[in-house]
Amino acid sequence: MTVPSRITISKVYNFTKAPAYKKYKNFFIVLLVISIFIALSVPYTNYANDSSKKYEVFTFRNLKDLPVVSLKHDVGVGSPRNSQCTYWDCFNIYRCGRTGHDRIAVYVYPLRKFVDANGLPATEHISKEYHSLLQAVIRSKYYTANPNEACIFIPSIDTLNQDRIRLNLTSRALYSLAQSSGFQVHPKNLKSLSGIP
Repeated sequence: MTVPSRITISKVYNFTKAPAYKKYKNFFIVLLVISIFIALSVPYTNYANDSSKKYEVFTFRNLKDLPVVSLKHDVGVGSPRNSQCTYWDCFNIYRCGRTGHDRIAVYVYPLRKFVDANGLPATEHISKEYHSLLQAVIRSKYYTANPNEACIFIPSIDTLNQDRIRLNLTSRALYSLAQSSGFQVHPKNLKSLSGIP
């Protein structure tokens, strides 16, 4: 048996398809660059935001100089409380998680002083406990300044101690918040706060 002294590479490998590989090489490089660009830009894109609006982050300003909202007597107090209310009935779950975050976004209404036609306030000043509660929410990763992103809305009206509030007026203030925002996630049972059956 004789071993050939020289083996040519062209007999072992067929390079006739090399131009087709080079032809698609540039296509795949461009495709890879575009894919990387899209993958890096998606986390910074929020499709629910209206970029033309700027939302103010909730801050505790001087609590003595709050904007005054005068509630007229004809402001409703909501419909009767639904005792059979469940997670699926009284809460719009479809607002949660639609912003691309894997978190529940919480919005805190701006501080306002709600008064009746005579200038009497609905509540006294904010208690230390409610102040701490609002600060904890605002400092959390769940807080959003954009109400369009939120699925949970927290009023800035202190209702922790019902001995310090005027129930009927506070109920109307909460109802006005729900109506002014136009969102469907607010409870429809605000009469229960005022003690109306």
